[in-house]
Amino acid sequence: MVATSKKLMTADELLAMPDPGDGTHYELLEGELLTMPPSSEGHGVVAGRIATRIGAADMESRRGELIVADAGYKLTSNPDTVLAPDVAFLVKERVRPREQRKGFPPGAPDLAVEVLSPSNTATEMLRKVNLYLESGSRIVWLVDPDAETVAVYERGKETRFLHAEDEIDGGDVLPEFRARVGDFFV
Repeated sequence: MVATSKKLMTADELLAMPDPGDGTHYELLEGELLTMPPSSEGHGVVAGRIATRIGAADMESRRGELIVADAGYKLTSNPDTVLAPDVAFLVKERVRPREQRKGFPPGAPDLAVEVLSPSNTATEMLRKVNLYLESGSRIVWLVDPDAETVAVYERGKETRFLHAEDEIDGGDVLPEFRARVGDFFV
């Protein structure tokens, strides 16, 4: 992630930016524009496997909506913070009606999944985790494809560090979800 501007930007200004057409996407961190290069194939495969498994777990219960494609969430205002997790899940009560789905929804998704890239630093990712949790996420997964691990952060609970042979669950956000961590990386 690279900061590209010292001038503070709003979420509305971010939304109005033209698509550069090269796969680059942006986030705002306390008004500062951050530029992210396109994800690698490996990053996309891991995010896709996680999304597929979450979607399959929710197929019958329809507890909410699986959201992909780096959709942004407005976590804070003045200055604005807009983060776009690799995979997100919103419980049904928080899903906005179709006609209101323009722009960035306020608050964080109930489950936010961030797949680490080589350019991510531990400090920046922990900052994101804290922003998600402070803004309403109940669970945040930091997925490390290189180490084949997932750090699970839940409000009010100790962080769990899971390895390939461990099972991960969706907690109270998606109780029917269970998967072997190693299945994310096959």
